[in-house]
Amino acid sequence: MSRTIAERKERLAKHADEVAESVGTPALIFFEADVRRQYDRLRSALDAHYPDSTVHVAVKANLVPGLLGLLADRGANAEAYANCEFEVARRADFDPADILLTGMNRDESTVRRILQAGTSQILVDNISELRSLASVSRDLGIQCDVLLRVNPAVDIPTHPAITTGDRGSKFGMSVASGSALEAVRRTVDADGLRLHGLHCHLGSQIDSVEPYKVATQSLMDFVAEVRKETDETVDVLDIGGGFPIQYRESVPDIEAYAAAIGNEITAACTREGLDPVELYLEPGRYLLGPCGTLLGSVGVLKETPERRFAVLDAGTNTVLTRQEVPIYSPDADGEERTYAVVGPLCYSADVFDENVTLQRLAEGDLVAIDKVGAYTVGREMHLNGAPRPPIVIIGDDGHRRVVREREACEDVIPGVNG
Repeated sequence: MSRTIAERKERLAKHADEVAESVGTPALIFFEADVRRQYDRLRSALDAHYPDSTVHVAVKANLVPGLLGLLADRGANAEAYANCEFEVARRADFDPADILLTGMNRDESTVRRILQAGTSQILVDNISELRSLASVSRDLGIQCDVLLRVNPAVDIPTHPAITTGDRGSKFGMSVASGSALEAVRRTVDADGLRLHGLHCHLGSQIDSVEPYKVATQSLMDFVAEVRKETDETVDVLDIGGGFPIQYRESVPDIEAYAAAIGNEITAACTREGLDPVELYLEPGRYLLGPCGTLLGSVGVLKETPERRFAVLDAGTNTVLTRQEVPIYSPDADGEERTYAVVGPLCYSADVFDENVTLQRLAEGDLVAIDKVGAYTVGREMHLNGAPRPPIVIIGDDGHRRVVREREACEDVIPGVNG
């Protein structure tokens, strides 16, 4: 069961003061227990509704090998986009054979290096890259297991910036136009390529099960079309990620998503007389979002006629989120007040929340920007020359280890070292 905000606050309070004293604030804190718990919940849901399934953690969600390695130890595979993400996955001890290379517009030298390292499962987004992959595969004498990315063209109930499977998306190939089937034919005909599966990705933080039902049914209909038109069998259906976590508002449980996807696949196989497919998932936020907290301290309390500000030493250069994440103070007590919780940076949008109720703050109090374990590390900016904060991982036994020190100016300024 997920921890409540009260439980998370109590847990953080056991460590916050010592973290602040040892590495200062702002600091990013990650709890190992949350990563393991999220994976176990997902795995349990899949085992109940579609056991023939593999979880590929989206490396882009968090680039810390010490956290991703927990998932490798649990039995997860990895999904990586090209050079550095692939290297992160390797440092997290994922076997190259268990890494799925995704993305688009990857240069041939990158694909060549990754194939030579032992990865054979590669997602292809378009005909141009399919030709390029076939050429590299022939040169190396390595067979590639190709997953073709299909655009399911469904309505996605999430922020437009994190939608990837709607009709206007840059990702994937259209079934309706015939380009997806053309890619299937080219894959089948190419030396060194093998049609392994079909892939789609809907977006991020999708708080409705319905788009997954529609997308799964759409892809399974295309699996049937592929068999009819080419006599080829599709081994894998990759439905991507996008599963939500609870911030302040409730979301469907992961069990509902696993059931919806599994039921649609099973029904389609029965209806169309298809061979069973293996299900791939690529969660990022779901696995890693709950594990992370940005810890800042109140430097200034400021009141204007319009509002009361709590100005932190942490800014949105570290955490830039479109979600209403939980915000609380692990050490404040007493009466409640409403604050605009903001950062110190020189732009007006440096705001975590314009209207959050907290126990009365004092200057020097610690404030937690919570559930930011996904899409934080890897998206940080040096706005105003702000250094990236230290990263602290806390184990199940309470042991703390610093895996990244706070940056110095030499780390921020381009060319300072020559």
